[in-house]
Amino acid sequence: MKKRAPGDGECQYDQNTDMYHCTGKLRPGQRSDREYACSVTAESSSGYAEGQKFYLKDLLYGLMLESYNDCAVAIAEHIAGTTGDFAKLMNDKAEEIGCEDSYFITPNGLDAKNENGFHHTTAADLSLIMRYCIKTSEMAEQFLTITREGQYQFSDIDGKNSYTCCNHNAFLQMMDGALSGKTGFTGNAGYCYVGALKCDDRTFIVALLACGWPNNKTYKWADTKNLCSMEFPGSGKQVWMRLNWTQGNMFRYRWWTDRAQRSVKR
Repeated sequence: MKKRAPGDGECQYDQNTDMYHCTGKLRPGQRSDREYACSVTAESSSGYAEGQKFYLKDLLYGLMLESYNDCAVAIAEHIAGTTGDFAKLMNDKAEEIGCEDSYFITPNGLDAKNENGFHHTTAADLSLIMRYCIKTSEMAEQFLTITREGQYQFSDIDGKNSYTCCNHNAFLQMMDGALSGKTGFTGNAGYCYVGALKCDDRTFIVALLACGWPNNKTYKWADTKNLCSMEFPGSGKQVWMRLNWTQGNMFRYRWWTDRAQRSVKR
């Protein structure tokens, strides 16, 4: 990855990368509800058992709505053979879309280290990934459909067990024009969130890292709403704006996405 811009905050991160993981599974013309079955290879916190088989579409809902880590692993192994090989695909794609300081090791965003470094990203890179998912990916509409679903029910392929996934993205009900988003948490990353808002012909993206730890779980919702409600100066170009540290002790970025040229405001 390219060297990050001066002052950009590098942070270990969480399941926010599931959104990118999701578009990595979607392919034009792919009927993920029938043509691709994934097998869980180990017991999981979601209640899936080793050897259970699921349709890819159903695991994508489990991944995006509930942040089920085993869904990410099952899908990655199905697509690439191993989680390590899938991480390479993610790193290659991240560089292709312009990420400057991200390094993927795990498909579910959990903390990890290897000989090349530690699992990390920046708010700027997460915003680029969200932009790819909702605007430039060929599968953007499918991504939006999944991430905006309030509740989703499915069963394993054998029909023996049923599951219900609920969307934990409260921002979808907080503001008119909310498009999509992904929550996440690990002990090192804290509470994180990436969300997108459509306002007239503009799309805004907010990325929050280390936005509080346990007992401060709601910081991210107040911070996201405040950022999206601010009057944004200027027009006519794509702008990054870095704000001051506030209640969640994290870097925040708001992204104006209606032009291709990027400028940085310090």
